[in-house]
Amino acid sequence: MSDGDDKEWRALLDRLQTATYGERILLSLAALVLSILVGALVVLVSGIPADCGGATFCYNPIEVYYELFFGAIGGNPLVEEWSPTNFSMATTLQTTTILLFTGLSVAVAFQAGMFNIGTQGQLVLGSLATAVAVLYATPYLPSGILGTLLLIPVGVVAGAAIGGVWGAIPGALKAYADANEVITTIMLNFVATGISAVLLSQYFQDETSPNPQTPAIPEYAEIPHIPVVGFEPRIDFSLLALLFAIALIGAVHFVLRQTSFGYDLRTSGKQPEAAEYGGVDSKRLMVSSMTLSGALGGIGGSLWVLMVHRRAKERVAGHRHRDRGAAPARGRPVWADHPVRRHAGVLPDDRWLLPPGARADRRGRRR
Repeated sequence: MSDGDDKEWRALLDRLQTATYGERILLSLAALVLSILVGALVVLVSGIPADCGGATFCYNPIEVYYELFFGAIGGNPLVEEWSPTNFSMATTLQTTTILLFTGLSVAVAFQAGMFNIGTQGQLVLGSLATAVAVLYATPYLPSGILGTLLLIPVGVVAGAAIGGVWGAIPGALKAYADANEVITTIMLNFVATGISAVLLSQYFQDETSPNPQTPAIPEYAEIPHIPVVGFEPRIDFSLLALLFAIALIGAVHFVLRQTSFGYDLRTSGKQPEAAEYGGVDSKRLMVSSMTLSGALGGIGGSLWVLMVHRRAKERVAGHRHRDRGAAPARGRPVWADHPVRRHAGVLPDDRWLLPPGARADRRGRRR
């Protein structure tokens, strides 16, 4: 990226950061309306080659959007029997909860004038760190409700720590080597998913499964469901996780708006020259903001394990939340045909790295 392009991006970033709440709402509504119109056009064009009895446009955008909206909440409550705790609603809120963390991760870096396009990698490694930490801590902690109260924080802290470390790398590269954080965070996504694939298949593999995944964490280590008003236990969603995400949004907002660290972070993002003139260490703030951003992405990975799958999987976070720069894009896992994974069999024997209770004799087995 040339200096001119970088200045244009910074000018646009400054304008967005100084926008009023009303302007931000209008921008969001305009983007929503435009996306709906573009989607409707795509639906209409897609229906042209279809055979539907002579009509020019075979697909109705209104029907498509109707199904998309009411399908996400489990049906139309005005015309059919409907429960707010149905499976479709749980699935929507489950994804919403994860996206709150990935979106919050990007927002923190954005406030510091940086773009974190590497939330995917932070989420992937955070999920793996959570599963491994909980599995290793389980033999040393009590079971039951006390185990729940201890193991969930252990998993969340582990995911936040690893995600924060992975986020600090592009922050340090930006601060001390002037490396463009957009490029480095995207590249580190590939590195993170490759590392996760190797660690899963070689070091933390569940010996009872042919798929690359860790052993399951104990049931009491999952985020519990709220009785009566919550969703059924068979549904992989807990209102407590959503409430935690909302509470964390409030906490991050308080830090950014009511603390000296948040003031320095926002000032460094809007006017880095003025911030440095005022005594702010801009390089330290670059690393700190990306560390905090990465930690939030890592917590999103923790919830994948503690709420959804009870284990770290090769195709969980990387497949469902790839390059979550603004929480929109999905794609094929980047590590599916990675050469590191194809040649992972050259790594040495690693039975001693398996969590307690999962150390099984591999008898020379290689994945």
